[in-house]
This record gives sequence, C-alpha cells and structure tokens, in this order.
Amino acid sequence: GLAAVNTFERLEELAVLGPISRRGSADLLDALDFIGALRLRHQVRMAREGRRPNNHVPLADLSGEERRHLRAAFK
Repeated sequence: GLAAVNTFERLEELAVLGPISRRGSADLLDALDFIGALRLRHQVRMAREGRRPNNHVPLADLSGEERRHLRAAFK
C-alpha cells in the first residue's frame, strides 16, 4: 500500500510509518547501495571487455573486504 515505487523511497517511507526502524531502514539502504555498486562495477568491466553485461558477479572478483561487506549486507 505504499505510494513509492522506487526501493530506496519505499524503505524510507517504511521507516516513517513504523514497520521498520529508521536504523533498520538506513542499514537496508546501505546494503542495497553497496550491492548495486558492486553489480554496476561488474557490468562496466564486462562492457569494456566487449562482453554482454550480466548480474552474476563472481566472488573471486571481489576483494576480501568487499566479500566481508557483502556478507554483512545479506545478513
């Protein structure tokens, strides 16, 4: 029943309405932003290599720090 269509806006709206806390909303927004940045960087790399971009980011392509952040984002 939310008016917002954008996921970021929906999470912010949920924090205002109360189903999730403001801190929970902020954590989810950070996780979504991080995952999106990883995906975009992967797609840019593929395009530069002349390959068709996809959403399958190999874990082997991530640094240890990125893997830790990704694990935390999914928690």
